[in-house]
Amino acid sequence: MDSCVFCGMIQGSVSYYKVWEDEQHLAFLSARPNTEGVTVVIAKEHLNSYFADLSDEQLSKLIMASKKVARLLDTAFDDVGRTA
Repeated sequence: MDSCVFCGMIQGSVSYYKVWEDEQHLAFLSARPNTEGVTVVIAKEHLNSYFADLSDEQLSKLIMASKKVARLLDTAFDDVGRTA
């Protein structure tokens, strides 16, 4: 999609700071964080932005990728009790 900023990131036309990546997902620092380390996890495939409209398989994969990123953030910051 031409107007999707996330698709632009995947295609390389929008810059970002990568935190983590696998074949299907990308995690990057938020451009306007309200807290240090705010990270966004997306699927590399353009998906519906409303989580309840995703298939169970798509949602499960996204949640598992988010869990991996949360664990990375937990170890990167000393004062993190949990990652939301």
